[in-house]
Amino acid sequence: LPDMLAGAGGYTVFNVAVGGSAAARINTVGNPERGEDLFGFHHLTKIAITQDYQSVVALETEANGEMIGRIACITDIDWSKMDYIVISYGLNDYTLGIPASGEDALDETTYSGALRAGIQRLQEISDATIILSSITYTAHSDEAGIVYDGYEKDFGGGTIDAYRDAAAQVASEFENVIFMDALAEMEIDFTNYETYLLDSMHFNRAGREKYLECLMTVLEKEQE
Repeated sequence: LPDMLAGAGGYTVFNVAVGGSAAARINTVGNPERGEDLFGFHHLTKIAITQDYQSVVALETEANGEMIGRIACITDIDWSKMDYIVISYGLNDYTLGIPASGEDALDETTYSGALRAGIQRLQEISDATIILSSITYTAHSDEAGIVYDGYEKDFGGGTIDAYRDAAAQVASEFENVIFMDALAEMEIDFTNYETYLLDSMHFNRAGREKYLECLMTVLEKEQE
């Protein structure tokens, strides 16, 4: 998808997304045990502002190929020169049962708290326009093979539209942050998800093209 974006818009794209990562802080003692958690939004924004990359660089000897590529990428980023920062988290927060929101607006063990705190950090080091994407559609298949609609299935933190609404609320609180409602704009639902998703969650080629179309619409409107 980042390669498709680079090709479609002529952008130089820095991709620091790692599969399995979430927006929220998973390990509440502040010392993530999984490499994926070091690439969560809460932690990436902390090391972006401190430029202390030791925690992720230390993963290199044991990280998989995806992480090694992201480690090389993040240490090369000059955040002050970014034009756009695209934030797209939610699916793992949802399936892990991370609360969509909580009483403390900056509680980074919640989805919206992590987004809010992370955006505050990014805006300290970059004047880039931030595009905050909503969660994208997912269904859930249980061990018995029964598939549940993400609009109905709640893992403990809310249904998928609760995460979409939480992100929309966060975006509304900031200047220079655009909310992209991918959940609605992509028009993927329980009736057609097999056309766009490989496994009820991850995009196939058609899904990536749909997402890119939404993102390019936002970028082109911003540049008018």
